[in-house]
Amino acid sequence: MKYDDDLGVDIYGDAMFKNNTEQIAQVSFGFNYYYQCNYELLGTKGKLVVERAFTAAPGFRPTVRLEHQDLKQEFTLAADNHYVNMCRFFARTVRNGEDFQVHWDSLISQAKLLDAIRKETA
Repeated sequence: MKYDDDLGVDIYGDAMFKNNTEQIAQVSFGFNYYYQCNYELLGTKGKLVVERAFTAAPGFRPTVRLEHQDLKQEFTLAADNHYVNMCRFFARTVRNGEDFQVHWDSLISQAKLLDAIRKETA
């Protein structure tokens, strides 16, 4: 990771993870890169690519591509507004009195993972 002392934030980074079943995940992020916000899942029989999966502008219709052997399929998803969805989710959770612990635990796990990556690259 590259930490900018003046800004007080990580500005780019890469990591590779392996779980106990030998599955690998590679992730990259950066504020100075060409904006993409894509993800790609590779398997032994094919791959799934989702373009502009997050932070798409309202009205944008993301593309999903499924590829295996000699077959390539492409799907266009309906437009959605994830910012509005996040606010609705939060309001619904508060209104229904749902337990925030599961969300809190997820955020803490993510923060611990990022901290471990920072320590590994320091």
